[in-house]
Amino acid sequence: MAVLVVVFTQFLDPFRRMEGTAAVDLLHLVGVPEHTVQSLGGALLAVIPPGHDGFLIYVAPGCSSLAALLSLVLLVLFTPRGLGWWRLCAPVAAILCVLTGNVLRLAGSLGFGLIAGRESSLLFHDWAGTIFSYIYTVGGYLLMLWLLLTVCGRRRRKLEASHVD
Repeated sequence: MAVLVVVFTQFLDPFRRMEGTAAVDLLHLVGVPEHTVQSLGGALLAVIPPGHDGFLIYVAPGCSSLAALLSLVLLVLFTPRGLGWWRLCAPVAAILCVLTGNVLRLAGSLGFGLIAGRESSLLFHDWAGTIFSYIYTVGGYLLMLWLLLTVCGRRRRKLEASHVD
C-alpha cells in the first residue's frame, strides 16, 4: 500500500500532464485546429473558440485517473492465483479502459468549451464528466472481473471434464 502512495505522489503531476496533452492530441486527431485547443505544459490547457474569448483549463489532481488506476493495481493482489498471463492481462485491459475513458472525458470538456464556451466546459466536466468517470471506472473494474471469471470458469470446466474421464 505504501508503494502505491509513493507512486501516486511522485507521478501525479506527470500523469496529469500526459492526460491533458493526450486529450488535446485526441481533439487534433479528429480535426480540431491546433490553434483552437493547445496544451501549455500539459496540466494547463488553452481553449480558444473562434470568435470568442479564450480561456484556460487546469487539469486538477482530482481530474486525473491515476488514483483509479492504482486502485485497480491494488485489486490485482486479491485476484485468484494460477490464472497465468490473464492475471496480468485483465487488469491491463481495465487500466486501458479507465485511462481511455478519462482522456475522452477531458477531451469532451475541451470540446464543449470550444463549441459553447467556458461555462459549458465546466458544466460538462462537473456533471456529465463525473457520471462518465463513474461509468468508465466501474466498467474497467467489471471488465477485469469478467475476464478473470471467464478464465476461472473455463479452467474449472476443463478440470471437471478431466475428472469425469
